[in-house]
Amino acid sequence: MLDWLLILIGVIITQILVLNVIYFSNSSGYMLRAAQWVSVFLFFAVSIELIIAAALFYLGAKIIPLPRSYWALLVGVLAVLLPNTFEYLVLFRNASEAKVKNPLVKILQRLNLDVIHKFAWAIRSRMEQDAFDCQTYGWNLGLTREEIGRRIRLLYTLHMRDIATERSDPSLIAYDVGVTPWEKLYLLGAHLGRKRLREQLAGYLPSPEPLEDWDGRERRRQVGTRADRSNQDPSHPTAPFSRCSDDLSLLTRISGGNPHRPSLNAGR
Repeated sequence: MLDWLLILIGVIITQILVLNVIYFSNSSGYMLRAAQWVSVFLFFAVSIELIIAAALFYLGAKIIPLPRSYWALLVGVLAVLLPNTFEYLVLFRNASEAKVKNPLVKILQRLNLDVIHKFAWAIRSRMEQDAFDCQTYGWNLGLTREEIGRRIRLLYTLHMRDIATERSDPSLIAYDVGVTPWEKLYLLGAHLGRKRLREQLAGYLPSPEPLEDWDGRERRRQVGTRADRSNQDPSHPTAPFSRCSDDLSLLTRISGGNPHRPSLNAGR
């Protein structure tokens, strides 16, 4: 029983670490919600991993020169992290063992990929639920659909340089034309995390320069050349509408040298 417990601890801790390494930086605040959403799937996946890992543990216990407790923990870790390692540790000792263990290793590999993909789907579905709640209930922040939509536009404008730099995608600097606030919400959620996103949407949001007094109302591209829009003379008709997407030096820094690189990340 102690062997099974140690294997289970190894499996669970390693699975948590793997999912956090893959998703935490872009899904802060959604990890626990995603785990709860697919908890039944995770339970069965971990149970199957535990059974297979235990079988490999007993098959390898006779030939691996380690204390049983250490070997049990190691099996739990390897079952998630490097299942193919079992082929080198306990496989091919003889033909009959290879026939038994090869399918077990393949099942572990498939299960680990299924967990990663299912968790990615769960995170996305929780973000989609938040987008739906924003449109329907104002995310319970006491805001109407119109108000929260404007605040999302405003918040995105405040963070778009950092988001574009983080993703090395200069197209995100101009991610305001023909794009709904709810599409921006996914980028903001990945950048800020769910908790900070809610706090900032509910709090004070300054108007980004030079768009003083802009409250997030939908706006379109202004007529005029880049040179016109870059003219900051207060008397110039396009001065209030200068856009950082006209700054080629900024776009070059973001894209790593190519300001006109096609978008790879928009909407992800």
